[in-house]
Amino acid sequence: PQALAAAVKQLLSSNGIKEKKVIASVGSLYSLSRIVAVTTPPEQSVTEEAVLEVVEEVMPLSAEELYLSWQSFAPGPSGQQVLVIGVPREVIDGEVRALRAAGLNPNVLELRTLALARAVNSKDALVLNINTTSFDVIIVVDGVAEVLHTSAWQPLDLSVEERADQLVSALNMTVSFHKSQSPGSPLPPATPRFITGEMSGALALIGDIRGG
Repeated sequence: PQALAAAVKQLLSSNGIKEKKVIASVGSLYSLSRIVAVTTPPEQSVTEEAVLEVVEEVMPLSAEELYLSWQSFAPGPSGQQVLVIGVPREVIDGEVRALRAAGLNPNVLELRTLALARAVNSKDALVLNINTTSFDVIIVVDGVAEVLHTSAWQPLDLSVEERADQLVSALNMTVSFHKSQSPGSPLPPATPRFITGEMSGALALIGDIRGG
């Protein structure tokens, strides 16, 4: 946290930013996301108890190890459809300590993949966010971020061709997973594709992805 705080202070200083109340992104590598059906009458709000009962069955970590956030977005056959996000507490706590050490007040913390899903501002979207240590694949269908997948490069010292192969493989697997999990809401053929991130300007990499 101290090293990150020093880097944040330098970033703020070099850009003349003096505001202390901030919205900060949380890396998505260790996050978990699930769309679950919660048995609740449509006219009633989803309760914390109902969500936790479902989460215990579908997430590999316990609620005590995660900070959980959820939002209902549509009625289901026997209740309500709820998007649940879980982030390990140590990830959130470490970032909060770093921001506060930098003299900042984190008013809002938001998962990077969700921020990207909203930033493209498209009802349907396939987003590929390519960074130097990891990459995100995000699928948005009918305004809902149905898949939020983040992977680390394995190993880190890959060639451009090897990175392209990993990305193409991850894209195909993620789309196939979505099809198997959501047969009633397939990804439309004309879905817009978005590529962003630190490595999105690597023309050779992007060319290899399109060729794959």
